[in-house]
Amino acid sequence: MRKLCLVLTYMAYIAILFFGCSDNNEPSTGNPNSSSSSSSNNSTDAGNSSSSLNETIPEVCFGEDFSEPSTPSGGSEAPNTGTCIPPPGHVSPPNGKETCIIVKGKCYKCNPERGDACLNEWLWTGQQVEQEYWWTDVTATVCSGSGGSANLICSGFSSAAYVGATVTHPTVKCGSNAITAGITWSPTELNWANPVMGCYNVTVKATTGDCSGKTASCGKLTVSPAPTLTCGTLPETAGIVGQTISSPTVKCGTTDVPFSNITWVNAPAWDNPTAIATYSDIRATVKSGDCKDKQAACSGTLAVSAAPADQLTCASVTQTVTLPATPSAPQVKCGNTILTSGITWKHSTSTTFNWNSLAAGSYSNINATATCGSGSKTASCVGSVVVLNAAPSSSSGGGNEQSYPPLQQGQSGVQKGWASRYWDACKQSCSWGGKTQNAPLTSSDRCKACQKDGSTEIAANDNNKSSCDGGNSYTCFDFTPYKVNDNLAYGFAASPTDRCGKCFQLQFDGGFKHGTANATHQAIKGKTLIVMTSNMGGDVGEGQFDVLIPGGGVGAFDAFSSQINVSKAQLGKQYGGLLSTCEEENNYEFSKYKQCLTTKCNIFTNATLKEGCLFYANWFEAANNPTMLYKEVDCPQYLINKYKATLK
Repeated sequence: MRKLCLVLTYMAYIAILFFGCSDNNEPSTGNPNSSSSSSSNNSTDAGNSSSSLNETIPEVCFGEDFSEPSTPSGGSEAPNTGTCIPPPGHVSPPNGKETCIIVKGKCYKCNPERGDACLNEWLWTGQQVEQEYWWTDVTATVCSGSGGSANLICSGFSSAAYVGATVTHPTVKCGSNAITAGITWSPTELNWANPVMGCYNVTVKATTGDCSGKTASCGKLTVSPAPTLTCGTLPETAGIVGQTISSPTVKCGTTDVPFSNITWVNAPAWDNPTAIATYSDIRATVKSGDCKDKQAACSGTLAVSAAPADQLTCASVTQTVTLPATPSAPQVKCGNTILTSGITWKHSTSTTFNWNSLAAGSYSNINATATCGSGSKTASCVGSVVVLNAAPSSSSGGGNEQSYPPLQQGQSGVQKGWASRYWDACKQSCSWGGKTQNAPLTSSDRCKACQKDGSTEIAANDNNKSSCDGGNSYTCFDFTPYKVNDNLAYGFAASPTDRCGKCFQLQFDGGFKHGTANATHQAIKGKTLIVMTSNMGGDVGEGQFDVLIPGGGVGAFDAFSSQINVSKAQLGKQYGGLLSTCEEENNYEFSKYKQCLTTKCNIFTNATLKEGCLFYANWFEAANNPTMLYKEVDCPQYLINKYKATLK
């Protein structure tokens, strides 16, 4: 039901855009001059985690729909009071040729000479208003009012809230000056400290100063019932000391709460219970999110007992280490006796291994075999082990890092391009047969693919269908970017090349593909990213490199949300992902992008995915769709080793 509420809210917001201020001039026809990828940040997908609603939000809202033309009781047309809207973000209003937006105290309309290009979604972030090619300053004719020359602006207002949860007032400015006094809010039915369920067309009116008498629309607020926290029935009623026990499912509304976001009360250590006890009052408390600090009781009773004297058990093996560090062997017990020797270890390929000599890779289905009681016993160890390669260094040699001279416009082979981002978890196109592989790869080589755990390699053959087509073949988690140093990194990307496994040097030039660059783009100027083509995306344009970034947006396909058991909304915008969500939530104040993205990367409980997400916040400085110079180069051995499938 909350999804329905959000849809209604979105429709109402579009109505506000549709009836926005207009000068009634019919624009001439024009052609857009930009292109975008299904994996770039041109987003139309909104989302919040859903919750259960027992009641329907009324369609008729409190307060005047300020976007509608109004006529005073005297019959004359009401004066224009500054009804231009804040930039709606990556959403094109239906009447984009006529809608005006307010940016830094000025009103702008799309240049009528651009025609249908005014409907480009990326145009509506408000970041390009100083470019006369796209925008016309209409402040003098559209934003005049009954007060002084300054414009009243209301921005940064959330479109959704919960019953009883304080609603934060939006930012109000008269021109460029923020004001907190001499203003009145409508409708009066909205209790900001303790809102009741309903929808509200919120406006603000200045009563003093240069904006006296002017009114601004803040947008539509939908207040829905707070989501309920629930904890399911214990999946197991009995457990053994030292042996992993399954925890119950916890939901905030209809959305599963990640295990890492739960504090358990009166519960055993699920992965390695140590106490012999009976638990009958297990409770779950949520650490953050819509159900923060709420607690729910879990149904059922769990009895944890000592292992039989002749039973072999193995604790959880889940861990991630970076070479040269080595992973730790899990605890193995025969009954209650801890074994420290005489153990044989095997993983998913039935290969015997030693914990001190594991190569880089992912290992699952690990089991331990040892003498216990009257004979040899085998125990399964829950979880998986991820061993990461050490970062290549300039002094390491061995072909891990190569020299990449600076690129310059006009040099042979150097072209202009731009970078977008995505992670859909599909089987990559270079994992299929029939693809031409770039040297030094051979015709028998293919791009590595993984099982649903993202770590265990699966045969890269045409019998294993893509996860985006209902199959069991996914993008491997270790295809995330790797920082070599502050100015050089390696990664994988989709590009419109003719061969799989080609590598390109991307040297960022401080520009922004869709408008005026900001400080985030300047922060990566001169940095170099070497990418290897693992996906030949049909929706990727010439000169575009769609870099694999966890949380970068799922694009046209999505196997990722179900793979890691999160909602689509938790992964951010369909196009642009978490960063695009941060842009909207922070009203396009780029100074806040990095911290916002860093926080949102916590959605990933897998260490490799989280590291890849944080790479975009830190090394990439949260720069949205940056431009660069690029050139084909030889692939570093590091990327070749990551790319090549060992199972075919």
